[in-house]
Amino acid sequence: MENLTNTTEKSILLRIAKKLTAAQQELDELAVQLALGKAEATDKFEDIKKEFGVRLNELKQVIDASPEKEITTDLNAKMNVLEAQLSIGQAKTKDLFEAQMKKILAGMADVEIVMKTKFMNNPNVHDLVNELEKFKLKLEVLRLRFALKKFEVKDGFRSGMKEARKEINNLMAGAKNKLSKAKDTYTDFRDEIKEAYEHMRKAVKKI
Repeated sequence: MENLTNTTEKSILLRIAKKLTAAQQELDELAVQLALGKAEATDKFEDIKKEFGVRLNELKQVIDASPEKEITTDLNAKMNVLEAQLSIGQAKTKDLFEAQMKKILAGMADVEIVMKTKFMNNPNVHDLVNELEKFKLKLEVLRLRFALKKFEVKDGFRSGMKEARKEINNLMAGAKNKLSKAKDTYTDFRDEIKEAYEHMRKAVKKI
C-alpha cells in the first residue's frame, strides 16, 4: 500500500512539475519576444487567446465525460461564456485590450468559482487551473507591454523566474521528506502550486 501511495504522489508531482515548468518557459519566451520586438502585442494577444481557447475546448470535452453531471453542466456553461469572450476579435488599441481583458478575467473568475468549490480533485480540472493561471500571467505581460513606453526584460524578471524554477525543483526534490501518504490529490498540493505561480507573478511585476 505504501509503495502504491508513493507512486501516486510521484505521478501527481511529476505532472504538476511539468505543467509549472512549461508555464515558466512560456512566460519567459513571451516576455523576451515582446522585448526584442519579435512580436506585436496586438498579434500576440490574439495568438494566446486562440491557444487558450483551443486548450479550454479540449479540457471541456474531457471534463464533460465526468460522471458528476450536475457540476459538469454548471462548469461547461461558465466555460462557454469564457470561450465567447475569447473570440470577440482583435484589440488594436490599449483601450480595447483593457476592455477585453476585463471581460475575460471576469469570465475566468466565474469558471474558477465552480472549479475550486465543487470539482477540484479531478486531475483534468487541475490542468484547467494551470491553464487559467498561465493565461492570466500572459495577459499581465501583455498589459505591461501596452502600458510601458520602454518594455524590457530586466534582471528582476530573470531572477524572479529563476526563483520560480527553484520552487518547482523543490517541489520534486522535497517530495520524500515532505509529503505524507495522505497527500494523494491535486488539492493537497495547492500550496506548492500557489507558491510557484506567486514567484512567476512577482517576476512579471518586475518587467
